[in-house]
Amino acid sequence: MDTKVNNNESGNMEVMNQVIVRLNEMKAVKMASISKSKRPAAKFNKEVATYLLDNWDNLDQLKTCQKQMRLDMPHTTCTEIMGMYDARVADLQAEIEKERVREEEAKLEASGKEVSMTNGERIMLSVFIKCIESERGFHLTDVNVAAAKIGYTQAQVKAFAKKLQEKGLVIMFDAADCKFDGEITALGMEEANKATESAKNIKKAKKQAQENVEKNKKRPGAPKIRKVGDRHPNGKWIWTEYEPGRFDWRTDPELKAKNAAERAAKMAASKGNSTKVKTQPKKQKTTKAATKAKKSAEPKKAPAISIDEMLSRQAPSGLSKAQKNVLGLLKKGYRMTMIGTGVFLQKDDDRKSVEVSTVKALIERYKLDAEPTGLWIETK
Repeated sequence: MDTKVNNNESGNMEVMNQVIVRLNEMKAVKMASISKSKRPAAKFNKEVATYLLDNWDNLDQLKTCQKQMRLDMPHTTCTEIMGMYDARVADLQAEIEKERVREEEAKLEASGKEVSMTNGERIMLSVFIKCIESERGFHLTDVNVAAAKIGYTQAQVKAFAKKLQEKGLVIMFDAADCKFDGEITALGMEEANKATESAKNIKKAKKQAQENVEKNKKRPGAPKIRKVGDRHPNGKWIWTEYEPGRFDWRTDPELKAKNAAERAAKMAASKGNSTKVKTQPKKQKTTKAATKAKKSAEPKKAPAISIDEMLSRQAPSGLSKAQKNVLGLLKKGYRMTMIGTGVFLQKDDDRKSVEVSTVKALIERYKLDAEPTGLWIETK
């Protein structure tokens, strides 16, 4: 890891040296040796290069003139100098952010507090670490994709990032020009290593326990080792872990369910026999007058109305966007038709695709029991 960082630093230094060489070349250009048409761009390059070299480590001065220089840029050939200018501003901002991170890490290490994390926070910290690209930096887009695979939403990732930052495990960068969205702190890496070591120790302990079990099996006179799920010779009991670390014979759950089903069937059969013995009450004879009164009491279905009558009524409130579109087309004279397996709203040669469910929902909002007449175009 250290070698990688050193290589990156040496690579960055080489790029910076090349930029400074190029800036000095632009600064040393003589206007007399350049054609009249190219002088404005060369003059702009020379002024910006001089200003950038004079304020190489002064972020405030560089940011103050950055926007104005872009506005004053006379020609597209000046994009090279402005690219170097913007890159230097971004590098200085990143250096300031890294310095802030180092200060916060130093404070946390000096405090010497133990970090307590929930299982969710440990899982999310491992996700952040898996998404590291270089120098412990990560992009939130990568974290969101990795978290989504294990069932976490972007809102949950944001909430966990805030909690991990409060505990000093993660630093989220505020500057928009930073290379990464955040970085794992030294404390965060240490906690992740602790969790990894703990998992390795647990795995090692389980392996050792299994080896001891195998050794005991081979030892003469060793007691019989049972496994969860072994069946008793009587066929009714199963070796079960009824509490963590505690085992005993318990009745087979499948056998329990089978016995319960048989008892329920017997009870249902006996209940059915008892109801058959009871005398059934005699049915009362209904007179014609009673039948007529019953029919008159039943609610009558409203007769179907025409589509024009439906549209003349006041439109219901709270219609969805799709329902409003369908209603607008119906009022313009469009009617429903079926072509092949597709359903459309058509007027003359103009045809619009429509969902039948949307039309049905619109009719229900008008409180109609049936489709209005004239809704469909009659086929000849």
